[in-house]
Amino acid sequence: MLGSMIPLSHDLAIPIFLVGHSMGGGEVLYYAASGPADIRQEIRGYVALAPYILLHPASQPSRALELAGRVAMKLFPKMQMVQKLRPEILCRDPEVAASWEQDELCHNTGTLEGLGGMIDRGAELDKGTVVIKEGSVYIAHGSKDSITSPDASKKLFEGLSLPDKTYQSYEGWFHVLHGEPGEDKIRYANDVADWILARQMPPGADQKDRSKL
Repeated sequence: MLGSMIPLSHDLAIPIFLVGHSMGGGEVLYYAASGPADIRQEIRGYVALAPYILLHPASQPSRALELAGRVAMKLFPKMQMVQKLRPEILCRDPEVAASWEQDELCHNTGTLEGLGGMIDRGAELDKGTVVIKEGSVYIAHGSKDSITSPDASKKLFEGLSLPDKTYQSYEGWFHVLHGEPGEDKIRYANDVADWILARQMPPGADQKDRSKL
């Protein structure tokens, strides 16, 4: 999909930023480290929000369950499993948390193959098997996220040898940053938007040529 977007972005002079939350945030970081070089050079920046690198200790399965899952994945890769998240740990806004259970698109269902891929990509990022060597990277995480690990995000960030990297910690926030209560979600949206808009033009571009996106 990204490959098909590149020519269109050239025609319309639109900068491309890759953005993902949770599992998607982990995929963004993995792509920044290992995606096709010809496509990565066209991406202006990578935004990973509460990314999955490792699960928070409170959400980690037992070692025995993980090993059993690995065996089952090899035998039945397309087998579906349901892993329900507790709404109360998603965010601090009870209405948003309750809406999660009512949303038919939040089905909590995946395949063993998909789950294994997510775990493997996160482990490679955590161990440094794949490394982000270029590009602009923004990572944001709530300090009280008990689903994905803020510590793993910070560790990865601190290991990045990049001239343009940003880590934003939100003290006391949970996992769904865009669902936090009141003005918090506005602050979060502004933080991400400001970071993106500051990089909408290539390095060295004339300030007067910057668009008002």
